[in-house]
Amino acid sequence: MNRDQRTFNAFVDETVEDPAEAWKWRGTRSKARNKALAMHAQLTAGYIIPMFMAQNDADEEDREFSDIMRDGTEWMVNNSNYKSSFLATTMGMLVNPVTYMGAEYATVMQTIKEKTEDGFTKREIIDEVLSGFQAPVYSADQILISNAYEQNMQRQRELIKRRYIDYTEAQAKWGSHENWDYVIPGMKSVYSEADGLFYDIKDDDHPFLVEEAVYLDRRNDTEVTFVGGIYMGRANVDENPMRHRDNRNAPKYDLVPFGYQRINEHFFYYKSLMNAQYWDDNLLDAQYEVGMNRVFLDANMPVAISGADSVDSDIAFPNAVTAFADKDVKAVPLLPQTDVGKVFQGMAIVENSMDESSISGPTAGQQA
Repeated sequence: MNRDQRTFNAFVDETVEDPAEAWKWRGTRSKARNKALAMHAQLTAGYIIPMFMAQNDADEEDREFSDIMRDGTEWMVNNSNYKSSFLATTMGMLVNPVTYMGAEYATVMQTIKEKTEDGFTKREIIDEVLSGFQAPVYSADQILISNAYEQNMQRQRELIKRRYIDYTEAQAKWGSHENWDYVIPGMKSVYSEADGLFYDIKDDDHPFLVEEAVYLDRRNDTEVTFVGGIYMGRANVDENPMRHRDNRNAPKYDLVPFGYQRINEHFFYYKSLMNAQYWDDNLLDAQYEVGMNRVFLDANMPVAISGADSVDSDIAFPNAVTAFADKDVKAVPLLPQTDVGKVFQGMAIVENSMDESSISGPTAGQQA
């Protein structure tokens, strides 16, 4: 995942310790990134909204109920963060081994101030940003699965969803819980099996956030949330049913994985577009580096000077005229002339190979 993200972000290592190597070109063509952006534009030309086909008891199509479900879903799409999540999920599947979209519903209150004759008073209203239907996006490292060789999400024995959220957002969701007073931003409580005690560990990477971790077990109908390592479930630990359920009231995982290309018939994770483009992208950049370095050398050719006169690079500029006292002074190029065009012809071949594994130029809107 880290390597694919570096490829997408056109990462260039600029840490050069050898001064003799510092002059070399270290840029990138960003070809793989451009392919991902073009593919993303094709995939998001329209938002995906589920279609419904209801049936009655006689297995006949119930168009009215189908339309109701369709209208309800469209309303949820237009009145939630689904559209932005859809864009993020689609980009994530091109860059990462897997990206998840969730489905949640919450009622969160917020405190507002109202001006009265006696000054300002506070009252609570529904926070429309955090309330209602939400479609959160999770990256590959935010969802922990139990079986890497099972592609069906609902067959996973158990899942853990984890994400870092702002302390105030967590307080809006869990502030009424009796254990909330123990939640500290930048801290995580862990249990030690060695001595049976709890310890607070400082989280230097997220000093102002808290980790929200949700344990899910579909078979045993269990859902338990920990915020900063603090238990946020019910007083009776056995009474924590899963919130997401189907029409039979059976628990279901509220996550759907998205990926670019299956690796094989069993493995859970996917091969991203950046992974498929990785070696061609590296080869293209290597060819680009060789070609540009040669162009630099041809334009600023290193020479060998023989003779008594002292000659340096100060005399090398356009239209320079230099007279040498020693008639035997010679300046000989150290490198032979080469046909740099062949390097760039090879780059065109690699670019065609990348077109074959992703999206062609004309499909991306480029003129032939």
